[in-house]
Amino acid sequence: MNKVYLVDTHALFWHLINSPKLSTVGRQIFQSASTGESTLVLSAIVLLELYGLARKANATFNFASELALFEQPPFQIEPVTIADLYLLDRLNVIPELHDRLIAATALRLNIPILTRDPLIVACAEVTCVW
Repeated sequence: MNKVYLVDTHALFWHLINSPKLSTVGRQIFQSASTGESTLVLSAIVLLELYGLARKANATFNFASELALFEQPPFQIEPVTIADLYLLDRLNVIPELHDRLIAATALRLNIPILTRDPLIVACAEVTCVW
């Protein structure tokens, strides 16, 4: 059965730059996605944050080129929906609004988040893997 994960911004960034900061589990998830065993959901908010992070860090990858890759399997771009906004109050323990919206998307889709963000991990409403 195909496993589905919502990928948080730093996990995606660290994958793209091949950083040792990406966990072993994270590397395994990206590997399983490359063989078609997993689907990686990218919230539109994650892509927005990735753009900012890439510019700030002078990343070695081309953001526009990566966007084209994200539009095909194993990736699935997920828009922000009104349903996500209704879920925000359930996630008040996550103080940063973008992170809360990412968590809301995972909650709506009932999928785990690939993240090490301690504030998201501490939220009992969502499941996280790292």
